[in-house]
Amino acid sequence: MAQTSVTQQRLENLEKLIRTYDEKLYIYQRERIVTGDVDRKFEMAKKIKEDIYPGLADLERQYASVLASVNALEKIPEATAKELVDDLSNAADSLEGKIKDPEEANALGKLKAELSKPETASAKLKLCLPIVPLIASYEITLETAGLMRTVWGRIKETFSNPPR
Repeated sequence: MAQTSVTQQRLENLEKLIRTYDEKLYIYQRERIVTGDVDRKFEMAKKIKEDIYPGLADLERQYASVLASVNALEKIPEATAKELVDDLSNAADSLEGKIKDPEEANALGKLKAELSKPETASAKLKLCLPIVPLIASYEITLETAGLMRTVWGRIKETFSNPPR
């Protein structure tokens, strides 16, 4: 029971840190839009690219790693897992050909391979868990609909508040 409590505390701490980074990202993006100072715009863009995106991506990967290490999937009904897997598949399809970074493109290929395995939806979800935040974090930098990020948010919400 103590391990579960420590794990839950770690997830809560990571969620708080992720929210803080999301707030910083919002503030910096808003500042880039409203400022008329070209140097300030450049400074904000650099801060987002060099500090916020990498920090947020690291936290999201840690969160996924902790989630994958616990048996949280046992609490998720197969129908819910199937819905999330279907949404992941659609989000992965929407990014096909849009990712130029080799590491991210490789992660997308791996995600699609895991999704195509003849496993239960819960098993696929567990296999995909470590990959999704990497792609979702990269997706922020793209001019896309943000489907992967949306699905990643739903996955985190489902694990935080599993259906009963």
